[in-house]
Amino acid sequence: MKPKIHFNEFRLPLFKAKVWVYITNNMRAALDEAEDKTSQVIAYEEEKRHIDSYTYAYEKDTGGKCYILFFKHNAKPGVIAHEVKHLINILFSWHGYKLSLSNDEMECYYLQDIVNKIHNVIKGYNKLYKR
Repeated sequence: MKPKIHFNEFRLPLFKAKVWVYITNNMRAALDEAEDKTSQVIAYEEEKRHIDSYTYAYEKDTGGKCYILFFKHNAKPGVIAHEVKHLINILFSWHGYKLSLSNDEMECYYLQDIVNKIHNVIKGYNKLYKR
């Protein structure tokens, strides 16, 4: 069976960060496709067998930053939130924004916005492939 991989890209407000999202029924194929596209080693071969969702970020030679999220087509809300939290931690850290325990409203808005976007991408995948 040919792997079904759906790619989507969106930008985040304020930081203007570009986020790539891969939704798939075959994580290894999606990781391999992203590695071909970026020329990055996103995961080692022995790891690829066990990955169900993944967050990867890197800085390009030009100084730009790239953020990539990978999900199975049937990812649960908690899994999406888990990976998005990794993304937010990286995003805020790289842009010099300190996370705050007393005022985390900005972080929560980002979490809500990104989870909603990924949920919609997964819905689009499942509609496209009639899941």
